[in-house]
Amino acid sequence: MKDPMRPILLATLIMITILLFMNYAVGKEKTKSEWLNENPCMIKVVITNTEINGITTTTARPNHPFKTPGMLCLSENGVWEKQ
Repeated sequence: MKDPMRPILLATLIMITILLFMNYAVGKEKTKSEWLNENPCMIKVVITNTEINGITTTTARPNHPFKTPGMLCLSENGVWEKQ
């Protein structure tokens, strides 16, 4: 008597094998240095908590007029600089 689950298990095994091979062939993972060469800027968020009379106030970049996050960029000689 033939097992009814056998074709389903075989198809699943073949599908998983194909997906693993595709992932290995297509998905090249970048190293951290390669990623930084392509994306040298990062968002820098400065969060300040102040407590006055039991009330906590949270602000980001309090000296900036729009309170938006700042940018840090990695220069050619490997130094992080504000932008």
